[in-house]
Amino acid sequence: PLSRYFVEKDDHRWWSDHLDRFPKTVESWTNLLCTEHILPIPCPLRESLIEEYCPKSGVNQAKELEANKDCLVRMYLGKRRSRVNTNLFSLRNFCLHLDQMEDLELKIDRFTTAIAEALAVMHWACYLDANDIKFVMGSVPNGSTDDQLIVCKPLTSVDVSKIRPNTSTWDAHINDFKKGQIHI
Repeated sequence: PLSRYFVEKDDHRWWSDHLDRFPKTVESWTNLLCTEHILPIPCPLRESLIEEYCPKSGVNQAKELEANKDCLVRMYLGKRRSRVNTNLFSLRNFCLHLDQMEDLELKIDRFTTAIAEALAVMHWACYLDANDIKFVMGSVPNGSTDDQLIVCKPLTSVDVSKIRPNTSTWDAHINDFKKGQIHI
């Protein structure tokens, strides 16, 4: 997901406008990085996964199950499917293994390249071990393409380099979270 904005812990305007969105147990403010929300896979793709991988006796029930709307597909490129419990089928955090990707004729090399680049950045640029990182397929909101609707242009790396560390950037973005695009 893309990073959308940063809020410094001393940005009283932002915190006073948004504090009600946090648990009441939050005792003090801290720096906050807001990233893009990964939206679930759209209905036609969810139904395709159900038709392909759900036991035939449970297809209709799986399509109507409310919990299956929260479908992110976890990608397991280093793992093939093991024995599947046919009594339970869920699309929530659906695991898509290498053999399934091959069966679906997905372009696996594109996934491996993108994941390798992300892991390299996390390791070499951010100094993170990335041991608990999960890569998922989901959808993302559309950005505004109509110049009349753009309130602020996104910050460039040049813009960011000119501001002092820990400066809030929350008011320099726009997105339409009611429409989405599928990203793999």
